[in-house]
Amino acid sequence: MREQLKRSFVAGLIITVPVASVIILLDWVYSTASTIIPSGLFSFTQYQILNQILGLAVVSIISVGVVILLGFLFKTYIGRIVEDRIDILFEKVPVIGTVYRMAKSTSREVFDGSEKFKKPVKVDTGNIRRTAFKTGQTSDGREVLFMPTSPNITSGFVIEVKPENVVETDDSTEEALERLLSAGFSGSR
Repeated sequence: MREQLKRSFVAGLIITVPVASVIILLDWVYSTASTIIPSGLFSFTQYQILNQILGLAVVSIISVGVVILLGFLFKTYIGRIVEDRIDILFEKVPVIGTVYRMAKSTSREVFDGSEKFKKPVKVDTGNIRRTAFKTGQTSDGREVLFMPTSPNITSGFVIEVKPENVVETDDSTEEALERLLSAGFSGSR
């Protein structure tokens, strides 16, 4: 019972931490932008909702710019040192360190990973075909695959499958991820 509660707690964290992080980040960006940018700056129309949408669009564009700038900075020598310090800081915190490491490695693989991960395949188990991504091979010739769960692709299963059960597809990574993220409602073939 205790082990089941622990696994459920970790699974819940895996789902809620990324979502909460995004909500907190968006709230922080919007709050910060609201205090920095004068309230009348986005008063293009007499409709407050339209002004808020325009303001959010501008803040979003600025946020993307900041992310790109941080990406450039973290590619430098000093940026890598800062990133290592951040990693060490998060790894010292129980549970959060594990979630951080998992989210970072998944992000790295999805956004900047090897070509192996970028090629989606299907795993054929008789009547059911599941989307997975190649990640390697075992010494006995089995394919090592990561099969993400839907719609939370940061969790999933690492499986070892005989090569004859792996079906190559023409799907792009984007199509496969879109299908997974939308719980099958889009990008279906």
